[in-house]
Amino acid sequence: MSKRAAPSLSNSSTNNSSQPQQKKQKKSPNEYREQDKQYKYEQSVRYSLDFNNPDCPMIPWYDWNEWLFVKRYLFDKPAIEMPELSERAMEILGMWKNKFKIQTSTIVEASYLFLEGLRLDSQISVLSSQNHALSVNVKSIQEQALSNAIVRFVNLFSKDGKTKQASTLAIGSRQADCPKMLVDVRNEISHRKFPSIEILRNCAKLALKWIKQRYWDKQEEHLINYQKEWIQNSNQYIILFKQRMELPQVEDAFDKKEKQRRKERIDLATREIEKVEEKLISQSKGPCCSFVIQTFLLHVLTAPQYNTRKSSPDMVVNKVRFLLDFLDSRLDFITGLIRNIFIIVRDFEIYSSKYNIEKYPMIVVGSVVSFETIELAFDYFDSLLRMLIRKSKERALATCQWISEQVELSKSSELLEVFLTTIHKHLKEEVVSASPPVLGVGTSDTVLFHELLKIGDIASNTI
Repeated sequence: MSKRAAPSLSNSSTNNSSQPQQKKQKKSPNEYREQDKQYKYEQSVRYSLDFNNPDCPMIPWYDWNEWLFVKRYLFDKPAIEMPELSERAMEILGMWKNKFKIQTSTIVEASYLFLEGLRLDSQISVLSSQNHALSVNVKSIQEQALSNAIVRFVNLFSKDGKTKQASTLAIGSRQADCPKMLVDVRNEISHRKFPSIEILRNCAKLALKWIKQRYWDKQEEHLINYQKEWIQNSNQYIILFKQRMELPQVEDAFDKKEKQRRKERIDLATREIEKVEEKLISQSKGPCCSFVIQTFLLHVLTAPQYNTRKSSPDMVVNKVRFLLDFLDSRLDFITGLIRNIFIIVRDFEIYSSKYNIEKYPMIVVGSVVSFETIELAFDYFDSLLRMLIRKSKERALATCQWISEQVELSKSSELLEVFLTTIHKHLKEEVVSASPPVLGVGTSDTVLFHELLKIGDIASNTI
């Protein structure tokens, strides 16, 4: 039976009699090259997610600060130091894995399988040491968990590494640069020759080290460079705008030649500013937007060139006002800044109540959040709220309503009550007191703990 769609009944007889069967046209070498190029691209982006690439597939994390949180507490910080945050990061990684069941990122799936396998192995080892009768029964569970992770890892990466000419798993894994030891152990497991538990553990640790070096470390380096570039572009925009404002006006020129010269200089300065504007907007899309807002808040507003001892928050906001106006007109930027100030303060209060800030500092977008940062954040909240009220009172009311709801949801404390005091000072009684918020997916934004709602908390509300 032909794979082609059958023609309609009315035209079938005429088509068969009048038109000869068309021969299948051969593809040109260029078409084959393009097809192979597309195939390689589709395979590479599965585990080489680049947020500067507009054609990059959808990613499972909320933003890049969430990605940094998972990387920090699963690969950088030992789980013994901060078990709660490591466990939370593991839950988030599992959530990423389950978000896209058909096209899960190879790196996400492989990282989760090995971390979960080693965690299960350590838990079983502790239980078996306490009860020797369990040691014989649970050994097979340990072997099975680590064996499945190794087999899945090699299969995934050998598939990603295969080209059109590579048909075998060995060639595919070699092209993907998989460790040879893992390929050999995978082949033994496939032929029912299970290695010892020590070899399986060493393979799991080797695979995690390889994944960390090949993806997590490189992506973090790329992320830091991206952040530096965005900060550099934002500072350049402020400088260029200030320089253009200081240029002599065309109207004040005394003759036509001078007018023309001044006009050319202004046009040149405008084009330079437009180039920087294009870069800023292209870098502030998708999951980067909230990351950029937090970067602006914790890196640009606190920068030494703007925030000196003599300068007040109002003066700093006035210095960067041109950049704020530009970003706000395209990204609703000021609203995002106000919300993120509240989120950072709220998470800092939770974090400082559980951990020693001096020993384990809270880090957001690569910046240490201290008590001094929180004091400065309150001052900026006041300045930015007044700025937003002048620009759009409707947006200011909606933002303040959201904050009052979040204060209720957070079981308001003295620190968070400061926000309500500031809001009522500027908007008086225009913000309605918050009603109990309806819980649902995505109602709790956070930069640190990334709380997921539990079924017990949702009660009768529909997700």
